[in-house]
Amino acid sequence: ESEKAALQYELHDKFDKGEILLILDGYDEIAEHLPAEFTQLLRSLFSFKHLIVTSRPSSLCDLKEKFNFAPKMESMYEITGFSPTQIEIYIKSYFAYSSEPDKDNAKALNCFIEKNPSIAGACRIPINLELVCYAWQQRLIDESIVSLSRLYERVIISLCLRYLEKPPVHMKVRSLDRIT
Repeated sequence: ESEKAALQYELHDKFDKGEILLILDGYDEIAEHLPAEFTQLLRSLFSFKHLIVTSRPSSLCDLKEKFNFAPKMESMYEITGFSPTQIEIYIKSYFAYSSEPDKDNAKALNCFIEKNPSIAGACRIPINLELVCYAWQQRLIDESIVSLSRLYERVIISLCLRYLEKPPVHMKVRSLDRIT
């Protein structure tokens, strides 16, 4: 109990000194269905000295209207994802530094992505690109995959296989038929 009181004191002290960074992530995901009591809590949080709010641009007007929260333009950043050139560079690096470097595999994946605009769009998101590279390296994605739903299905399978092959499970899966 004394540890809890000491921690509370320390947090209040840090708050009073403006030494706490508060991060409100994903405001846009709750903006439309915000309960009244939560609105009051948010209103008080927007007075924090050091505050980062992440949101899709569509909810920025909502922040101003509901909470009179309007950050300065120089303190606003937009995360845009990878450009086509950055995707190509990432793929080359991924396959160059993997346990078995393979330039041909990198070229093939780059060609595949260039031919499939919807898949290229998904690969602009860095984590998606890493997952696609991994599934491609495992030969679970090939030229026949043209829809995003099929691509994600194969990425999920590759993640399941990776999990099953790690200790303590350590199970070798010989056929995708057992999974799909």
